[in-house]
Amino acid sequence: MKLKGRRRLPKSRRLWILAFVWAVPAWGYETAPRITDREIVEVLTELKAGQQAINQRIDDLRSTTLTLFSVLIGMMAAFVGFVLWDRRSMLKSVQSQMEGVLAALRELAKKDAQVAGILRAYGLL
Repeated sequence: MKLKGRRRLPKSRRLWILAFVWAVPAWGYETAPRITDREIVEVLTELKAGQQAINQRIDDLRSTTLTLFSVLIGMMAAFVGFVLWDRRSMLKSVQSQMEGVLAALRELAKKDAQVAGILRAYGLL
């Protein structure tokens, strides 16, 4: 059954129209300008300078981290030294107090036989 009043395009014209429709988007793109060798060298030098700046910043961060770590270790060593010194000074005062208590108990043992027996049992008299 044939449609009346409608005509079909010949096959060659359909191909031309299809090729034109596919080619239209390509006309919308701009061509990139040519890059000269001088521009390439300039961009490369900028990249190298940026790379060197980044390397310098990393080196600075490393040295700062090392400095802070060293300060922290020094503070810890000073704290341990202070604790040991304080312990020794505290032991000296406790030792002198204990010697005083022992002397008082020995004096008391001269008058009290029960205290003298206890001190002898522990080897303090």
